[in-house]
Amino acid sequence: MRAIRDRRRNGVPRHAVQRPSSLDMARRLLSVITLAFVVMAFTYPREFAPRFVNWLTWAGIAVALGLLLLPPARSRVAWPRRVLPPALLVLTMLGWFAISYHWSQHPAMTRRAVLTYVAIAAIAWAAAARSHPDDVPVGLALGLVAALSLSIGATLLGYEGPRRWSAWWGRSERYPAFQGLYGNPNILSYVIVMLLPAVVTLGALKRAARATTVALLGGVLIVVWQVRSTTGTIAAVAILCVACLLVLHSKLLGSAPERARRTVRRILVVGSAAGAIAVLTVLGRAVAQGTTTLNGRTPLWTTVIDVSSAKPLTGAGWGSVWSYHWMPAPRNAVRSQINDALPNPLAHGHNAAIDFLPQVGWIGVALMIAVQIASVVLLVRAAPSPARSWGLLTLVAVNLVGLTEPTWATPVGWGLIIIVATVAARLTPRAGGLERVRPQTAQGESTAPRHVPAHALKL
Repeated sequence: MRAIRDRRRNGVPRHAVQRPSSLDMARRLLSVITLAFVVMAFTYPREFAPRFVNWLTWAGIAVALGLLLLPPARSRVAWPRRVLPPALLVLTMLGWFAISYHWSQHPAMTRRAVLTYVAIAAIAWAAAARSHPDDVPVGLALGLVAALSLSIGATLLGYEGPRRWSAWWGRSERYPAFQGLYGNPNILSYVIVMLLPAVVTLGALKRAARATTVALLGGVLIVVWQVRSTTGTIAAVAILCVACLLVLHSKLLGSAPERARRTVRRILVVGSAAGAIAVLTVLGRAVAQGTTTLNGRTPLWTTVIDVSSAKPLTGAGWGSVWSYHWMPAPRNAVRSQINDALPNPLAHGHNAAIDFLPQVGWIGVALMIAVQIASVVLLVRAAPSPARSWGLLTLVAVNLVGLTEPTWATPVGWGLIIIVATVAARLTPRAGGLERVRPQTAQGESTAPRHVPAHALKL
């Protein structure tokens, strides 16, 4: 039915629409399962397997098997020329990470960190590049469900990992909130929030999936409430509000002239920017007056900026400062300076940009922002689709949680940024409205290109 509606709306002849075969659907299902496993590995449930390198190895093996078992489909998306900007920006940023080896305070740690993040980027790109754009939210939602089910099931069965677990309803004195397999409630919170857009987007793929989406969304929100993270709760509510705005925009302005839709988009952008500036202004005044310190984060940010002024552009080397639980840096001079100026030292900068600053400087921060801006530009220019909505919501989630957590540097946050950039580069511009594919015969011979609508995987 979706193909028929798209064909009638765009005037595509009946013979131009090709229904996916059982083999194609099996391939797409396998790609969804591969994505689910990869994203669950990136979330790093360390209580289940303490070493992150093991999770990264398993994710690489899963992608390698997926590449072997997923030969080119008979309808393969033609990679457009605009794939280059985000890819070049990502390569430039990874190159900057690698160059920081020459001035790093711990060259061996920087080399290890560069290899780790290159591996995450390669695995994320390979998993997303072999999947249909509209199948990516399905795989990520399945990965979130798997991670939460594993956490809840292990908790209910009384499993005790390297750290003491809290009860499901928070009766533990040491860890009063549910933390799942992640050892810390805040980690579980940002994992849920950054993958929440995938659950929200499921309802747009098929009408029959909307009831399942509502049930999953309710369960995820209950877990967010049990985690008891203020940032996670606020970010979840904000994501739902943005999703509602996208739905209203699509429903109310779907048949409106392009000029009216462009005007409404500008109003929404200006209004959102004004609201964000107002919130940040109020928060800044509260911090300046000493009313709040955001649980000790504002003194930390000020100290990090002051210490980073010694090398504001280059930083002290990627991966050589913070003690991340997935990649802890050894004792170093920069972190010692930060800790000496604080009453309660913290393991990392508790902000996406602040975490980058002492390691790769303002140049690294600017490159990360440029990657996301390039992805947003491609998503805004793309034709409406579930993948487009998911990409926009995911970037909102990553940066909202990034106000108080190092989401740019976390494996799941970094992996999601790469997946969004990959999907954004494959979406069709709004002017065309349809994906260009190259149909092939059973012998692999290419036929004349046709314009056909994309089919979302029905799960």
